Amino acid sequence: MAYVVKRVGMLVVTWLLLSLVVFGLAALVPGDPASAILGPYATEERILLLQREMGMSGSWLSRYWIWLSRVVRGDFGYAYSLDLPVARVVWRRLGPTLLLSSAALCFAVSAGLSVGMLSARRARKRDGLLLSALSLVGISMPTFVLALLFMLLFAAWAGLYPVSGMHDALGSGWRVRDIAAHLVLPALSLGVVSASVIARLTRRYALDAESDEYVRVARAKGLPENAVFYRHIFRTALARVIPVIGLQAGFVLGGAVYVESVFQWPGLGRLLVDAVEKRDLMLMQGTVLVLATAYVLTSLAADLVQRAIDPRVEA
Repeated sequence: MAYVVKRVGMLVVTWLLLSLVVFGLAALVPGDPASAILGPYATEERILLLQREMGMSGSWLSRYWIWLSRVVRGDFGYAYSLDLPVARVVWRRLGPTLLLSSAALCFAVSAGLSVGMLSARRARKRDGLLLSALSLVGISMPTFVLALLFMLLFAAWAGLYPVSGMHDALGSGWRVRDIAAHLVLPALSLGVVSASVIARLTRRYALDAESDEYVRVARAKGLPENAVFYRHIFRTALARVIPVIGLQAGFVLGGAVYVESVFQWPGLGRLLVDAVEKRDLMLMQGTVLVLATAYVLTSLAADLVQRAIDPRVEA
């Protein structure tokens, strides 16, 4: 219980620091967002009024305090480029991003653990070395390059999957099969790098665990090799790799910006790009803060799961 309280307290401090960074970076955006929103023919009085509505008047600390007090109440301001409250727009786009990120992370975890354990099991075999080399190549590939490559191979050439969007624009609707078909390429593009990272570290932790004393004792007792490998070595490797999975969940959320832009996926990543293009300050702040909050919560969940699997984690 003390460990949970400590981690939640660290989460609150981390979130406050993130809010400072988000607000500070948005304040460094060159030019005047109010003037950009209203256009070149806006009067000085109208610009000043909009600046006050956007919380851009006063000292930096007072503006941050006003913005933070609104955020904790769920008020992220108003998206003037869309003529809608930021909270409504962000929550509407959050679902598609969580769907894409969850699918990519599920692929990354399942493929990464499987490839990592198999390459560790056959570390001195040719196929094990090949899997290890492939995971190294996967780590080296930028996400947006993978997105364009998969789009070219499986959409443009093979015609197996749709090339953009979340559902068929011709009216097939929001059926599960339709969404799943549109989800395959973005999820693969987003998950390959994370799967490669997880595979490399799983292989390393599994090979390290083979020299542990309890593994040698299990083998000395005559326990079958499959039981030793999956009951002891895999569990040790999994406990060590869980924090890495939490970090990769954050990487997936951040990489969604590139993938959603390439595949025109209607999520927070695409929304952030549109907000930057239109210089909608409040929409940028709200989108980045929600993504950062999701990353912090995911990291907390990974730490708690690791603690549950391996109680030896220091409080």
